[in-house]
Amino acid sequence: MHSGRFPSVRPPRSAVTAAVRLAAATVPLPDGRRLACTALGPSDGLPLVQLHGAIGTRPARCPWTEQALEDAGVRLLLPQRPGFGGSDPHPGRTLRSFAEDLGALADALGLARFAVLGVSAGGPYAAACAHRLGERVAVTALISTTVPLRGPGAAPAATPLLALGARTVRHPRAARAAARALVAAVRARPDALIGLIERRGAAADRAHLTPERREQMTAAILDAVAGGPDCVLEDLRLALGPWGFSPAAVPGPVLVWHGRDDATVPVGHALAHTATIRDRRTTVLPGDGHFFLRARLPAVLAAVRAAWSPVAAAPAREAA
Repeated sequence: MHSGRFPSVRPPRSAVTAAVRLAAATVPLPDGRRLACTALGPSDGLPLVQLHGAIGTRPARCPWTEQALEDAGVRLLLPQRPGFGGSDPHPGRTLRSFAEDLGALADALGLARFAVLGVSAGGPYAAACAHRLGERVAVTALISTTVPLRGPGAAPAATPLLALGARTVRHPRAARAAARALVAAVRARPDALIGLIERRGAAADRAHLTPERREQMTAAILDAVAGGPDCVLEDLRLALGPWGFSPAAVPGPVLVWHGRDDATVPVGHALAHTATIRDRRTTVLPGDGHFFLRARLPAVLAAVRAAWSPVAAAPAREAA
């Protein structure tokens, strides 16, 4: 486990692009689809692409987040995956096809290199981007990442929320009918889903669910289901299915951060699945659950910066 202060070293100026100035935009892709993207933080900051979880879509402005980005000198880009928010659907999409979408987004924004951070269900997409785009991805961060529940090396559905996800993946037709009913219920009472997360989650996660955070999550849930259940089901199918490549083939540096008390994706699942990544730097957080990113954002941003800068490179230090 990492200990002490994370160094905060600015990367060479050549690594930071001034091309990233958008606040919110839809970017055209080569096949004619549009990908929605929002940006926060200083326009000349280190470009970091954050890939949302299964219910996290449109970001809300938050003074705490914006101050953390300003302090770290990081420009945060938040694309919405196909079918979510303002991004056009992409039937039959894969982890690889989304990595290609992200490469096209980076081309449109003039980004030669960038870091990628995947949260929860966004973790497999982040790993796929690093695998597909190679040296363009300077650093990959997997935060509370989901792991495959089917295919070679699949993890067991060891928590109630993973069991629900596994049923969704294995029985798509039944899941679609159930999801339509769930979407209707969520639209009527979006706080009910947050209540489920609260009851099934770790004590640390319940502590993070402040009234402001609950309001933001409610808005994110409503945004995620605005187009119906199909995009969410497709997203879960990919996030909980086989990655299509070995974790050993993901180039580093890869930062793996996971809460020891995660009641959604057990820490052992994440550590086992990422164990073959050669250049990984694992941080296990005692007392944290699944939803720790906002509270740990300054430390995560500092770790991304340190991993990007060659003068700050260091061997992995792990906690069991």
